[in-house]
Amino acid sequence: MRLERNCGTDILVYIELDRFLADMPAFDRAVFIEPIVLYGSRQLEDYAAVKAALRTIPHEVLNMPTNSSGGTQLLVLKDLNSSRTEGALGALVPPGSPGAPGAAAPKAGTRRR
Repeated sequence: MRLERNCGTDILVYIELDRFLADMPAFDRAVFIEPIVLYGSRQLEDYAAVKAALRTIPHEVLNMPTNSSGGTQLLVLKDLNSSRTEGALGALVPPGSPGAPGAAAPKAGTRRR
């Protein structure tokens, strides 16, 4: 935050880690709220870079309030791999099974089980 002549402040709120990281050189201090979920290796890399960059400026790290007495745990979801297909609700579709890429279409008049 920067105090202005009228005693106001400048506050920026970031949702995306990559944008936060890109603007960090202009910060004189920061408040970082630990994420609960990261989506894929790119966000994990950005998270690690942000944590390293925070060491160079005055900062405070906060955790999201949760309804857990065990505290928070960071969850990193894996990248979708193009060699596997995801079906409904993220369930993996085994290669060669109906619905997988390259699987033979059911013959006319046959029923799927």
